[in-house]
Amino acid sequence: MKPQTTNLLWASALVLLGIVYVSQAWTPSSYAYVISYFDVPETGLIAGEARPGRSDEWAIATPLTQATVNNGFQRFNTTSFYREDLRSVFSMPIRDWGLIFKPGMWLYGIANPAYAFSLYHFMFIVLFILGYALLFQALGSSPALSFLLAPTLFFTSYMQYWWTTFGHISSFFPWMLLLLLDRRMGLFFRASVFYWVAVCWMLSAHFYPPLFIQMAFICGLMIFAFRPREITIRYLLYFVISSAAAVFTVLLYLKDPLTGMLTTIFPGQRITSGGNARPEMLLSQFLPLIKMHAFRPLHASTVPETGVIGSYYFLAVLCFIDYRRSWQKKSVPRSAMLVLLGGLLIVYCWMFIDLPSWAGAPLLWNRVPPFRMWFSAGFLTFIVIFLMGLHGVIKINLARFLLLIIIVVSGTFYFKHALSDIPLFALYKDVFVIVPIGILCFLATRIRQLVFHTSIAAVSMVSGLWYFGLYNPIQ
Repeated sequence: MKPQTTNLLWASALVLLGIVYVSQAWTPSSYAYVISYFDVPETGLIAGEARPGRSDEWAIATPLTQATVNNGFQRFNTTSFYREDLRSVFSMPIRDWGLIFKPGMWLYGIANPAYAFSLYHFMFIVLFILGYALLFQALGSSPALSFLLAPTLFFTSYMQYWWTTFGHISSFFPWMLLLLLDRRMGLFFRASVFYWVAVCWMLSAHFYPPLFIQMAFICGLMIFAFRPREITIRYLLYFVISSAAAVFTVLLYLKDPLTGMLTTIFPGQRITSGGNARPEMLLSQFLPLIKMHAFRPLHASTVPETGVIGSYYFLAVLCFIDYRRSWQKKSVPRSAMLVLLGGLLIVYCWMFIDLPSWAGAPLLWNRVPPFRMWFSAGFLTFIVIFLMGLHGVIKINLARFLLLIIIVVSGTFYFKHALSDIPLFALYKDVFVIVPIGILCFLATRIRQLVFHTSIAAVSMVSGLWYFGLYNPIQ
């Protein structure tokens, strides 16, 4: 099947899912958490449960959206005696020129607000799955593998725990990378579209500079890793102007709320230094369940604070790669790997080493708390592992499978039983992933390396759905 046909089929499936989703006015909102306090018998909850940890959504974004709708989509809330400005760091469907850069909100004022609210949330799911699938294809993946890896990334703890804030921001990110990396379109066209996408990225969901700053760093790394010959004066000129115009547009639109915030201690004047990230969070990139149990945080304040981009896909690929043969074969793109690993090392230095704030200033990381760098750490790790699995030589034998078992079982036992006193019989879910991987190893003599890699991605996607897919409810 041709790649275009596969992509069209997946896009069609997402559209059909969207028709069902939006027609029922479903959302991943946890607003039922608020409604339950008023003893309302019908909370609108269809599946799952409302999560108190998603307070950015149920306590701020959704009530402000209600206020904007009830105010006739005007900027200043005349229905409140505060007369507050609804143009804030949380994106609202205000009828002003900024609506051009909020495509998910175009249905407001045309259809019932419940359907518009549902479409707004579903748009980010479509952008995420399609965007990252196309990005993996641009980096060499087959369509089938890419549409397994994109949901694998989607069903990580970071994306699910932070979905209605940071996850929405992450949905626009692959489209910017595609515009930077895809050479099939003209440079002027790409830079022009990049301007619009970049403004949408900053205005459509939640204006959060610490995430924008680290994503901009990743954009630079990806260009150096995969398109170094593309870096010409003309290329830099077009995209620097496009980026500057996008930043100027956003600052112009949010001038009033940002001016008010600049004088505050937090977040306006917050300056951070390096080194207060927790090392066990790094381990949870490879053992994704060791920081929580049944959506209860272990040794953390809230569930979202335990979220990282982590998957058993990472551990499985690392265990089954034949490093010596892969190096001798020179199949793995060495220059790209060195750039990405170098960038990952810099990220970890800021996260784990007690560095002064001036050390992070050149990259604006003195405005990014180290414990908020888990997107950079996880995304770069994901790309590195993906390249290893795609281009490296996979070796499957009993010793490597036993190594995987030892790591999964011992890590789960130590962090969840020895340190957290969770009964052993309650940890079956944590180690069950060994079973399908073991079946794949048994069948390894009958399947090709590419099929094994794709199968590992499928197992990782399903396990991620099982582990984290029920965190956000359907309401």
